[in-house]
This record gives sequence, structure tokens and C-alpha cells, in this order.
Amino acid sequence: MKQFSDIHYTILGLLSTCGWVSLPLLELLDYGYTYRTRALKTLLDGQYIRKSGKGRAKAYAISTKGRNLLAAYNTCRFGGGALQTSKQLARHPERSVLRGDAAAFLSFGGFSVHPDDKPAFPAYTPDPSGEEWRDLCRNVGSHHYPGQLDRNVYRRRATAVNCYYDATTIKELAVDSTGVGYSRTCGALLTPSYLLRIYHSRDVAMKFHSTGEQNFQCLLLSPKIFTGYLPEEQNAALILGTDFTAAQHILEHHLAGHSPRMPLSAKKKGGKGYTAVKGLAGELVTPTNLGKPAFYLPLCKDSLPLLRLMAYPSGRDFWCGRSAGGCSHSWICPTGASSKMDIPSISWPP
Repeated sequence: MKQFSDIHYTILGLLSTCGWVSLPLLELLDYGYTYRTRALKTLLDGQYIRKSGKGRAKAYAISTKGRNLLAAYNTCRFGGGALQTSKQLARHPERSVLRGDAAAFLSFGGFSVHPDDKPAFPAYTPDPSGEEWRDLCRNVGSHHYPGQLDRNVYRRRATAVNCYYDATTIKELAVDSTGVGYSRTCGALLTPSYLLRIYHSRDVAMKFHSTGEQNFQCLLLSPKIFTGYLPEEQNAALILGTDFTAAQHILEHHLAGHSPRMPLSAKKKGGKGYTAVKGLAGELVTPTNLGKPAFYLPLCKDSLPLLRLMAYPSGRDFWCGRSAGGCSHSWICPTGASSKMDIPSISWPP
């Protein structure tokens, strides 16, 4: 049997937890280019993972053979229900890559993503006061799995604060699944200061259906999801983009004064082209219509320090450089990031 090292199990574990993950996000793993490339080739040649797309559009998902290997490595963490979750996350490659990249990016930012590392729904968080804020942010313990080949020590959060939940898990709790089916959100992140809906805009000004987003928000605030403490900012959004291109399109469209309302379109039968859906209208995302506050981050290594700041109370003060009460909409892009554009940090309104 081929001997696998830490990097192989790290990649398999990430794909098992997140579903499909694109090549640019895998490049954020803390391994060198040559070492990482060889590991991906070994897993692909051995059919432990599968691939879609070409070039920078490549994305990877764990295969049945890879899931079985992980289950043998750590049955408790990657076997049983984890196998079913992994299959569900990797079911639809086109949409799953967006959700998977969002989950992977947040995990690199230090937020808990794997089910064993966070509370299940309904997730309870005690109401903090005074010095308890410190405990709220430090709600992290360590855990391991005795009797398994996996000797790693993992972080586990006692409350839902700084935990990320995939949208598929949340939508399963809806009484009427069609009510939240139109939501474009990838998932939800609870931080000390925000309840954030996470979106992936790729490199375009994302189009969304306001009714679907409102229904998802109502579900998110229901007792089925979070109980106990919720931050004051409960309608916040974090929009992720491939680079700064999506932010450019979003801001240009908004500053030009064009109406965000436009017809919704759906794929034609056979998957070739799109057709307008009569009687329905969608919206293009602007700095004001998807979340209050709304944040933007490109999916790159230089964004991670800013992302990690959100794990602390009043993290927005660091982002905006001013008090949280004075900024109702925020578009934040890290300076010095490698991208097609050199956009400084932006606060909205100016």
C-alpha cells in the first residue's frame, strides 16, 4: 500500500469537509508549490480525488476511494455521517465549487468548518457581559481521536461563535425548502460582532433573488439555527470574489446609477444558453442591497489577515478605521494584494 504523508491527508480532509475546492484555493495551503503539485498528482493518479475544469479553473473533489482511505485513517472524523456529508457537498460541481471555496477560505482564516469542530444545530451561545467577551472569543479547546491512525490535534469550539455552517445544512431545516431555494448564499458565519451570510461573486456583479435571500435570513434567525447570544448586526454579508474584478463591476454599476433590478434568467434545456424567466426579476448586488454592513474580500493570501480580524469583537473598527456606528455599508479590499487592480481599502459611504 502506498505511503501517504501529512499533505495527502490534509488535502483529502479539506475536500471531504468542503466538497469541491478550486486550484487557487488549494494553493493557499501552507505547502510549497512543488510539494503540493506532486501530492495532487499522486492523489489524482491513484483516483483518490477527481478533477473538473482546466488551467486556473481546475477544481478537485474527493472520490469514493479517497473517502474510504480517510475513513480508515480516522473513522470517527471522516467515516459514517461524514461520508454522506462529503457526497452531498460534491453533488453539483458548478455550484459546489463556490460553496467549497468559501468554506476552504474561512477555514484558512481560522474559523471552524468541520462538524466535529463546532456545535450542531440549534447551536447555543451564552450571552456575554464584561470579561465574558474574552471567553466568548476564546471558546476553543483541543481534541484528538484515540485509537486512530490520525494523531493530529484539532480545535473544537464550545459555542457557535466563529463557526461556519454550509448553506445545504441550514436549508435542510427549512419547512418549505422552495422558500430558501433561490438563495445564493454559500453559508453563514457567526462572529462576536456579526451574523454574516457568505456569498461568492466570482468575477462578476452577482445577481440574486431578494425573496430567496429574505427567506434564508428568516430561517437563519429562527430558533432552529442559533439560540442564546446573537450580535446586534444580524443582516451582514461577506462577499467573496476571485480577485478585485467583481468589486470593480459592483461599484461601477452602482456609481453609474443604473437600476439593480433586471430579469432573472435560467439555463435552457440541454444546458446551452439562458432564457429569461417571465414574471420574475432579480437584482445585481450593490454596496447597499445585499447586507448591512456588506464586506468584500478577494480570495487571496493577502486577504487572510483581514478575515482573521473578524473573529474578534468590533473587528469592523480595524477594517473601516472608524467607529462601527458611523459606517452602515463597508466595502473592504486589502491593500498590497496581488490582483489585476490596485484598489485601496474602501468604506461605503465615503
